[in-house]
Amino acid sequence: METAHLKRFTAIAGLVLALTTLNGASPAPISTATAAAVESPAMTKAEQPAASAVKVTLLSFAPMAGTPGSADFKIATLTFKIEASAPVTVTEASFYVDSAPIDDGSGHTAPLTLLIHTGIFLGPPGTKVDPGHPMQRTVWLKAQENLYPNWSVVYNQTENATFRWRIGGQPVGGSVVKPLHKAWP
Repeated sequence: METAHLKRFTAIAGLVLALTTLNGASPAPISTATAAAVESPAMTKAEQPAASAVKVTLLSFAPMAGTPGSADFKIATLTFKIEASAPVTVTEASFYVDSAPIDDGSGHTAPLTLLIHTGIFLGPPGTKVDPGHPMQRTVWLKAQENLYPNWSVVYNQTENATFRWRIGGQPVGGSVVKPLHKAWP
């Protein structure tokens, strides 16, 4: 009996750590495996998180214009749509835009989180998305230039970035690679 409790505690502790990371406690990008689902070797098939009933579609993106902090600066915007095949409660979402792995000359080759918007309020507790009521929003994506000394170099060299998201209450997030410097529908 104690072994079963320890296995569950280990799985829950891993999930809490992953959710803390996903909710912006660390600006570092997370792996697709972590974003998809936290799975402990001790978890049985019955204990694994269910697949998400939510479908997120990125509808359009307007890239950042100018330099952050300058008079001509325009913040990047992202329009997304959330659909569900059955009623699903959603209250918040988070979006991240990660660079491609780039060597900036100092030996750094890991992706950087270039743009972010976490904890987007989608509605009060109990807000649902269902087949007849999809949700569409446009959000600003804040540049992370103050977190990384080589941010502008990496931003300028990244043609195609990984746009990833997490919808609160859903076990699985998602990602897609799209152009970073061109508007797209």
